[in-house]
Amino acid sequence: MDDNEARYRDILQKIAAAREAPLSLGLEAVLDALNVFDSLEDMVRRKPHTFFLHGPGVYKGKDWQGVLVWYRRKGWQSYKKLAIFGVWAAQTDDAIRLIAGTKTLDFTAAVYTAEAYHTLIKRDFRTYYGDEGSSPVGVEILYEVHYHPTLRLSLRRALEQVIKDWFAGLRSSS
Repeated sequence: MDDNEARYRDILQKIAAAREAPLSLGLEAVLDALNVFDSLEDMVRRKPHTFFLHGPGVYKGKDWQGVLVWYRRKGWQSYKKLAIFGVWAAQTDDAIRLIAGTKTLDFTAAVYTAEAYHTLIKRDFRTYYGDEGSSPVGVEILYEVHYHPTLRLSLRRALEQVIKDWFAGLRSSS
């Protein structure tokens, strides 16, 4: 009887601890709740004809995750620079930080072979540009805020607007 009572008390303690613990969302769940992938996918479908625009793709690091699209102008030498736009969720000590922004990457591969490049770049940019997809810093950040689940819908609208503004700027520069 003592074993059953001890086990029962242990189960009750675990239930109480679970109720008191804050709800922990994974970074991918945060980006999914904000509908980032679908918003970027919609932009890729409507890309300007003067750009190669690929993605979206999901990239992960130790304490961050991002949904990114990568693009460059069409032209003979344009492969030398690639731009990235994305939304990142980064885990800080006590919060999740959302970042939307752009980065420009230089071509870092030893050799450029057009056929291989144009095939592989559609799936991933890391082979040719030596970046793991980490978030931008400084002036490259277009929007930054701390995530809280109760603000999900307003943050979703704000991020959709940031994405639309970025895309409008891309279209106007074409």
